[in-house]
Amino acid sequence: MWFRRKNPGGMTREELQERIRRSAERAANAEAALERGELPRYVYDRAKEQLAHELPWTSDLTVSEWAVLSRYKLRPLGLVMGCCVYHLGTRGKANAASYYGSYSFVQQEQAMYDTRALALHRLSQEAALLGANAVVGVELEIREGLEQETLELRAFGTAIVVEGLSVPSSPLLCTVSGQDLVRLLHAGSMPVGLAMGVGIYYQQSDRQDMWQMGSYYNQEMYSYSDAVYQARHRAITAMKHHAADVGGNVVLAHHTSMHVEEVEVEVEVGFEEVDSRTNHIVEFFAMGTIVSNRGQVHPERPQLVVSLNDSNS
Repeated sequence: MWFRRKNPGGMTREELQERIRRSAERAANAEAALERGELPRYVYDRAKEQLAHELPWTSDLTVSEWAVLSRYKLRPLGLVMGCCVYHLGTRGKANAASYYGSYSFVQQEQAMYDTRALALHRLSQEAALLGANAVVGVELEIREGLEQETLELRAFGTAIVVEGLSVPSSPLLCTVSGQDLVRLLHAGSMPVGLAMGVGIYYQQSDRQDMWQMGSYYNQEMYSYSDAVYQARHRAITAMKHHAADVGGNVVLAHHTSMHVEEVEVEVEVGFEEVDSRTNHIVEFFAMGTIVSNRGQVHPERPQLVVSLNDSNS
């Protein structure tokens, strides 16, 4: 009697092949949808099941945020995500030492902006499927992709419905929490979106820098300090310009982060003389919520509170 050998997962060879075929078909359909600017079919199916209460909803809300939802008339719908893996093209690390002086990586900065736009658009699309008019607590995670010269950016947030807030063409995206969003609305301020700034600066070390690195004395590395200031200045300036372009006059709850990467290079300094130097790539990132002051303040209705403590005891 012949027996069909099963793999460790308990499936026959035919079942395993069918599973692989379905996975490949699903991946191909997802890629085609993303190329059309749409979300994969399984995202629509998951949103439909969630709206029909066939699946529990998830969230990144804290316990305190969850406890005050009813007070601020917020209804959470679920955790939404947008992701994009982007090829950065030629970053120029290999040829960086051939240039004289330090400079900004404009090409990579633009790649970061393009990646951000795609990830946030997909996050907004998923929130719209759930019927949300806002996404609060938006966070971005940026890291190197699995392949060389690729960048992965993931955006997370909780899709919510704010009672009394009209449904915009696309949900509002905010880094602020849900209750802080309502506080802004009551204070006469309207969040209008997210602002982001990126500064990527290549610092080229010279002999003076290398001498300082080997010194026995405490001293500031002026070239390194300048690289940090240059990257930060480009990021903050770009974030402010982005806010002004969409009609905002302030950026709240902005987050900043910085990453420094060392690049080992060899530089010809004379006839058959080569110096080994350590250059640096400084990446500065800033993001916050763009707010426009409307001037219409809606004070909260005072609540009557009766103390449960006996003052005579």
